[in-house]
Amino acid sequence: MKTAYSLLFLAAMLFTVSACNTVLPDPDPEPEILRVKFINESAAVTITSIELQARGSSTNPDPKTNNWSEQMIATDLTPGEHTFFDAEIPNLHWSQYRLWLSNNEGGEYLLVQSETMELSITHWGSNERTVSVTLRVDESTGIVGVSAWSEWAGIE
Repeated sequence: MKTAYSLLFLAAMLFTVSACNTVLPDPDPEPEILRVKFINESAAVTITSIELQARGSSTNPDPKTNNWSEQMIATDLTPGEHTFFDAEIPNLHWSQYRLWLSNNEGGEYLLVQSETMELSITHWGSNERTVSVTLRVDESTGIVGVSAWSEWAGIE
């Protein structure tokens, strides 16, 4: 009987000690940062600003909002150049981006995208991402459009 009480006491002590090792979630977790290398593959178009719109989970996106981030790049991104910036995009989430372009006269304008085109930056597979966009000027109309875009895990 004495051995049974001793075993019960030992089990209770082990349970108490293991309960003390429980890690509580951080009430203010650090934001998850994605390091982005952004490449302007265009031949003749300068990007003056990149803005992000959080879209939520990669598998179940949130609806579009009018909430856009501040300017993500420090200087204009001329044709063939790249830049780096940090984006607060949680792992397995994505953001849509939009571009402001130089009008070559000291001003800028927002690139208008079709409703079906969502230029994206996804935090998936790595904490680093390479994003590339190619803009093309239509010779007959002078209108700038996206001719190609891509993104992949890692920085190249």
